[in-house]
Amino acid sequence: LSAEKRMTTEDKVQLPRLYLTWFSAPTHTREDAVMSVLGQILGRGKNSRLFKALQYDRQIAQTASSTEQGMEIAGLFQVEVTAKPDRNLTEIETAVDSVIGNLLEHGVTVKEIEKAVNSAEVQVVNGAATVLGKATNLARFYSYTGNPANINSQLELYSGITPEEVLAAAKKFLTQPRMVLSVVPLGKPELAAKKGE
Repeated sequence: LSAEKRMTTEDKVQLPRLYLTWFSAPTHTREDAVMSVLGQILGRGKNSRLFKALQYDRQIAQTASSTEQGMEIAGLFQVEVTAKPDRNLTEIETAVDSVIGNLLEHGVTVKEIEKAVNSAEVQVVNGAATVLGKATNLARFYSYTGNPANINSQLELYSGITPEEVLAAAKKFLTQPRMVLSVVPLGKPELAAKKGE
């Protein structure tokens, strides 16, 4: 993407939802792990920055989350927010941009990173808890890295992640052009996110 792209779609939904998506790091790389940590800090759980700002402080969103999805050549980092009734997505986008802007200016804390890394470790362990999980992960590591034994080194990607690394990755990816998708109830295109309003 050379410039930000915007799209609105109407659907049989009760509340509008905003998706902000950036290109990100390829899977099974240190940058992918760092962006996963960033995703947890921004949008996973009641202590996440998006939850605090949009759901608790401003009370303008029903849900707010962010995730990193590393893929073979590049990944996607996505923020997803469902607005509360009578809220529009321009307001939501402005609030998300404020949270991200604060992070880009002030960075993250060691405590936030530790919590995110612990959560990632739990996901890795739980992903290998069943025979199907082990088989799926072995196949995935073979496909993406050429060596299924790399499954044993996936936690090493999270080792020693620093606030400086998280901030550098955030600046690298979240300052690039993004895709802005507004999903609004049928007949209510005015609820879509509009640039510069």
